Amino acid sequence: MLRERIFTPLTATVPLRFRRGADSERHAILAEPRDAWTPVDHDLVWGEPDGYYWFAGTATVPAAAAGRRLFCRVEAQFGSVMGRSDPQCLVRVDGRIAQGVDGNHREFLVSEMAAVGHRFEIVIEAGTIEDRRQLGFACELLVHDPLAEKLYFDLKVPLDVARLLKPDDARRTRILRHVGDALGTIDLRPGDPSRFAASLNEAEAIADSIYAGADMDTGPTIVATGHTHIDVAWLWRVRETRQKTARSFATALALALMEQYPDYRFMYNQGVLLDYLETDYPELFARMREKIATGQFEIEGALWLEPDVNIAGGEALVRHILWGVRYHQAKFGVTPRIVWLPDTFGYSAALPQLMRLAGLNMFVTHKLSWNDTNRMPHDVFHWQGIDGTKVPAYFLTTQKYEYDGINTTYCPDLVPSHVLGTWKRFGQKGTLDELFLVYGHGDGGGGPTRAMLENVRRMERGIPGCPRLKHEPMGPFFARLAERMQAEPGAFPIWVGELYLEYHRGTLTSVGKTKRDNRHAEIALRELELLGILAMQRGVAYPSADLDELWHIVLLNQFHDILPGSSIGAVYDDADADYRRFFDQAERLRQMLAAPLGGNFILNVTGRVRSGLVAVSNASGIPDTQTVTRADGSLEHWMPVTGVPATGGCGLPSAAALPVAGELLVSPTRLENANLVSTSTHMAASSPS
Repeated sequence: MLRERIFTPLTATVPLRFRRGADSERHAILAEPRDAWTPVDHDLVWGEPDGYYWFAGTATVPAAAAGRRLFCRVEAQFGSVMGRSDPQCLVRVDGRIAQGVDGNHREFLVSEMAAVGHRFEIVIEAGTIEDRRQLGFACELLVHDPLAEKLYFDLKVPLDVARLLKPDDARRTRILRHVGDALGTIDLRPGDPSRFAASLNEAEAIADSIYAGADMDTGPTIVATGHTHIDVAWLWRVRETRQKTARSFATALALALMEQYPDYRFMYNQGVLLDYLETDYPELFARMREKIATGQFEIEGALWLEPDVNIAGGEALVRHILWGVRYHQAKFGVTPRIVWLPDTFGYSAALPQLMRLAGLNMFVTHKLSWNDTNRMPHDVFHWQGIDGTKVPAYFLTTQKYEYDGINTTYCPDLVPSHVLGTWKRFGQKGTLDELFLVYGHGDGGGGPTRAMLENVRRMERGIPGCPRLKHEPMGPFFARLAERMQAEPGAFPIWVGELYLEYHRGTLTSVGKTKRDNRHAEIALRELELLGILAMQRGVAYPSADLDELWHIVLLNQFHDILPGSSIGAVYDDADADYRRFFDQAERLRQMLAAPLGGNFILNVTGRVRSGLVAVSNASGIPDTQTVTRADGSLEHWMPVTGVPATGGCGLPSAAALPVAGELLVSPTRLENANLVSTSTHMAASSPS
């Protein structure tokens, strides 16, 4: 009953009109008159996969809201599937982006102190992903009672803790007694708001006694940071993720959250989505930068995006670090120190070396808790890579307290059960008494909610039987941990080699065409970069912008739900188009860079001298060539070469033929005589220009 008093519906609704329109039409739709839009009624049917719709109307403040905090609630058939919400909306009030709206965030603030008769223009962008139709869409005006909300959470959060304590625990009995006494003082009789408010104040004084009895002198501490995990693509396409980013960040920055909760701390990590945000919604990007400057919005996580790190090549992983760190420094003046990969499907043993060389000092994940057979024996440890480099590693341990399995989460809704469960699941209690968690709905679910932030405030005060919560940015916690692990290396175990996930094994082979295109693209970029250096020596400007554009395509499609093959089919239609564009642009660039090197040139992109066979486009005038007829009837001309320099090349006319014996030579990998030269030497040079 107290919860229902937090938001009280008014009789007033917002009359709406709507139209369908793609996100690419945004600026035109926002500027156009809405008289021709279709009126919304109870029989409206809308929504489809990849659908995009616009709703607009005028909210007029009724007399019952005079001087009150006025909110608006969106009524739609919100569905929650796999951590996300459908539909997902972005709200503007009087032209300013106010908040994202989804099944977890249905109310948005309209006015802190409403004036009767004042009119607010509301425009809502609504996107649908699922293959199901929506029936109806409405906006309902509400008044907010901050005192009822405060008392509700002051009592509800300790009650949630008490329910998790043993029946004979004295702290449970004490909490239940105080909650019961406080509830008994609330006067719920209608007709006199001042009487109701006075009873809430009386109950509030009783609730305070719960927190006065907190037993936090020797208990563990959990550091909490708000977050929203956003898959760049998965059960939706990249273009939809650009909208998810705007909605989620609008909610994090909203009047209803960050501007009302100055103690709120939120972290985000993927540079590519921040880059999209600046392009698509510069207003939100500017507001985000303001909050970064004040310390409320934390930019951390050194990678350009959260890539697959099993299939992606080493040079690509270096680029993910380089692009991520460079972007954070250029846009925000921040140098990230953490490799944040909570959702990737296993981790290459090459990462520790790359991290150390890049100045990164902490690796964070949770995914190995999804193992289907073995529990990872450590939660905090030194991770030793292929070359012997060690870096600190941390596994998130958040799960519900009532759960007895090994799986953890990085998208909790942050009730006391998650805080107690984080400590319960941690396996090195004798080593650390300060742990970390992130909280908030992901993948378009909007991140933290008002309820989560209210829960945080109560657990920060201290509740008997619950670890104390500290709401702070992620970076300081891991800086403290890295410093301790460096000072006391023997206190933490060492894990040597790959961090193998016993789950999602099929992602190592699924959608093979994307894996093939990725590998060919990685090879092409290495060749183009080397050609660019050689062409520079002949007066050609290095094509930095062209190569960056190609790298952008490769890095984007190495996201951990694209390259592994775990996304929907439409994602791979987009990836196929990306790679077609990549190889077309790469071929044009190759021809441009190869032109100054002469008509025939052999390029060796490896780091060692190579010998073997190469294909030539024209065998005329070239000695020791052999013509091969392929199964499709096409002809290729091959010639043997020797001593092609490492990361360099040579012209064909000066290439010496491999010595060929006059008698038959046979070995497990070679069969040749004076007329037939073995191709088993696997020369990996490019075809000559």
